[in-house]
Amino acid sequence: MISHRWTLGARSAGIAALVGGCLIATAATASAEVSFTFEGRGFGHGVGMSQYGARGAARQGWSTDRILTWYYRGATIETRTSPRVRIMVAAARTTVTVGVTGGDGTLVDARDGERIPLAAGVRYTARIGPAGLTLTAPSGDEVDVAVTTLRIVPKSGALVQVEGSRFRGVLDLNASGGTVDVINNVDMDAYLRGVVPREMPASWGDTPAALEAQAIAARSYATTSLRPTASFDLYSDVRSQVYGGVANEDPRSDAAVAATTRRVLVYDGAVIRAYYSSTSGGHTENVEYSLGGSPLPYLVGVPDPFDDVSPLHRWPSPPTFTATALGQKLRVGGPVATFEVLNRGVSPRVRDVRVTTTSGVATVITGQSVKARLGLLDTWFWVRRSDRPAPAEPAYKTANPVDPAPVTPPSTPGRRWRVGDYLVVVTRQPRRIDGAMALRQVRLVRPKARLVVRGSGASARYLVVAGRTRSRSLALRERNDLRRLGFAPILMRARAEDPGVVMVSAAQRAEVAGVALRRYRVIALAAARPAQARRASVDLGATGRRTTVVPTRVAGQMRYFVVTRRKLTLARSLAEVRALARVGYRAIIGLDVTR
Repeated sequence: MISHRWTLGARSAGIAALVGGCLIATAATASAEVSFTFEGRGFGHGVGMSQYGARGAARQGWSTDRILTWYYRGATIETRTSPRVRIMVAAARTTVTVGVTGGDGTLVDARDGERIPLAAGVRYTARIGPAGLTLTAPSGDEVDVAVTTLRIVPKSGALVQVEGSRFRGVLDLNASGGTVDVINNVDMDAYLRGVVPREMPASWGDTPAALEAQAIAARSYATTSLRPTASFDLYSDVRSQVYGGVANEDPRSDAAVAATTRRVLVYDGAVIRAYYSSTSGGHTENVEYSLGGSPLPYLVGVPDPFDDVSPLHRWPSPPTFTATALGQKLRVGGPVATFEVLNRGVSPRVRDVRVTTTSGVATVITGQSVKARLGLLDTWFWVRRSDRPAPAEPAYKTANPVDPAPVTPPSTPGRRWRVGDYLVVVTRQPRRIDGAMALRQVRLVRPKARLVVRGSGASARYLVVAGRTRSRSLALRERNDLRRLGFAPILMRARAEDPGVVMVSAAQRAEVAGVALRRYRVIALAAARPAQARRASVDLGATGRRTTVVPTRVAGQMRYFVVTRRKLTLARSLAEVRALARVGYRAIIGLDVTR
């Protein structure tokens, strides 16, 4: 008879051996499990301006305008009227504490216009009560009850307050589905004073061109976010632009906002949605490959050699996942056997991948989903497996940082043209008489324009050249200024065979000789519509200037010149142009023609 005790002992030993074997096998399997390491570059979506790239370019001496036109291809920078913006600073609150600080304020009932004084420093509570939107004092007394909206207006110099945050402008309290939304209604530059230091460190004030580029990009983005039919325009977080109110204002970023007031990025006459992100990794991305939607000519991927100042230009600590963990995070139903990139953008950020599990199930996932599920910094990544040699990094187009172009205005065409100079050509005419007539018209706004012949005989063309420069960016700026005046200029390059000879009549030579006796007018704005000119006149009137709107037909189209000064010498005209630049206008000088 076999002992029961012995049988139990033998059985226990066998089980122990079996379990031990399983543990050893499991440990061996775990140690042999494939891991996937995600190498990568960049931080953010990679569309538009790279903030670290802007800083790197500014360190190399690049100007604000040159930085922006590098990242937003084909865009120009113009001065436009700045609208007010409405920012959601508190949403769907059952109760919210509001008030005014630094001075008294007024509560305005949108229903009947009733005005109720509010004391400085008092915390009022807004909630939805039985009768509607209710504002109560700390004592519990009702200050006012409204159906939909109450507005808090601070006195001059005072601020509005929501919980612990202070803001400029006014507050709108809106009843919304049984809760309260709080909207900060504020002018654009006051809004940007709370945005720029949250989106780019104010400590980068040692590169002011970068902060100014950030201010213009943020102003452009906000301008395109206006939603007149909605109750607000922007969120105060990353869904729009991060807005911290007064607490985040800094003299360095304030200076950038003030220096760029009313300046926005424009493409084909419209303000652009100027996306930006922290770090490009060395190349930005086409908008359609990163954020989706239709391609946009000003949001295309460009080389970004300046971005190497970022600590995340290349990821310092690439994350690693086991096959099992990767499958769980990507939600593909099992351990990952293969991870294949299907296509990339131009940067080359990942657009789509195919993930196959050990059981053979294949799933296609977007690069954005991989980024979100794995917590990656960007979609610019490549994968290294632990059981295979490291793959080569995906290739991308590079560019060497170059010195900034000389800041020299377009010069008058003359005999010593250099081959390759940019010529701002207002028109090309087949006959000399036609060229001379066009020249006379152009000289109303560009007194030093010249008529230059290219070719000879029947193939000769007469070019009205407004200026020349070695800098393409300056030539583009001059071209765009002339377009706003109604002309249709193009850029051409100087050739070796160009004579550089100015063809003028004796009368025209006498006119040039008497240039010192001329008097000029300063045109702050050449508007396409009378209403636009009137708005500019009112705006300039606030600076103490007396303006005149002069309707003028230019190249067959009406333009409305907002003239600030007349009958000035050239030196005084230039001084007025500089003064207008300080208040946000890029003025031009024209001959003051007496009628």
